[in-house]
Amino acid sequence: MLEYVAQNMADKHADLLEAVGRKPEELKAIRTPFKRMTYADAVELAQKRGANIKMGQDIGQMKKRCSQKMKQSRYLSQTSPRQ
Repeated sequence: MLEYVAQNMADKHADLLEAVGRKPEELKAIRTPFKRMTYADAVELAQKRGANIKMGQDIGQMKKRCSQKMKQSRYLSQTSPRQ
């Protein structure tokens, strides 16, 4: 479903994406299947790539801390930390 939405937005609403500073090609690059990993593995990978993130932190914050290479990879976290 995510791939469909991304492709549809890129194809039918490129003008809106560009108006908010996004390139339609970025959405065109989203393809399934996504690599799957646990929350713990995602935190460990981010730490290996230089992110200053600790277990229990919001994984969404990781994108701001990771390298460009990590940002371009598509991952789906299978688990999340307990509150």
